[in-house]
Amino acid sequence: ETYLVTVKSPDEIKKYWINPENFYVTKLGTYDNDGNVKVEIIYENFFESEGIYFPQKISIARPKEKQNIWLTYSSQKFNNNRLNYKLKIPKSAKQINWDGD
Repeated sequence: ETYLVTVKSPDEIKKYWINPENFYVTKLGTYDNDGNVKVEIIYENFFESEGIYFPQKISIARPKEKQNIWLTYSSQKFNNNRLNYKLKIPKSAKQINWDGD
């Protein structure tokens, strides 16, 4: 069994299927208001690492566009070392500062 969370907006319906034991998303879908699938993503074969659950298999379907993709991970590495990277912001980018209020 899973929890099902449904969010409706004027343009579409989003559904999230959640594992009730560990609270990870097993499936999510976006549908038009008639219930037709816009996109569905299914997460399977979960494994746990340091209290976080990761899927080993992900499938994405967009039936109207006749597009499907399947991803299967055979090995995993998770930030074993400290990450070092620099984020370069283009001069043409507009910067917006958000206050916590």
